[in-house]
Amino acid sequence: MLIVIHATVEWYRRLWADYLAQQNSIAEVICQKSFVRSQTLALLDAIASGGNPQDRNGAFSVGELNSPRVAPL
Repeated sequence: MLIVIHATVEWYRRLWADYLAQQNSIAEVICQKSFVRSQTLALLDAIASGGNPQDRNGAFSVGELNSPRVAPL
């Protein structure tokens, strides 16, 4: 009986370890997608402004730099 209990506990430990590894993989993919999205937005802003990809505010005038980015009504 003790062997069966030990085997069951080990199975649950492995199952939990596999679950945690899968969750870490999902979190890593989400993080990578967020990074790619931010880089893509920076590049699109640069293309729209004709400026440097590192200059995300290139499409705005100096007066607009201090105001929040909101869509006009």
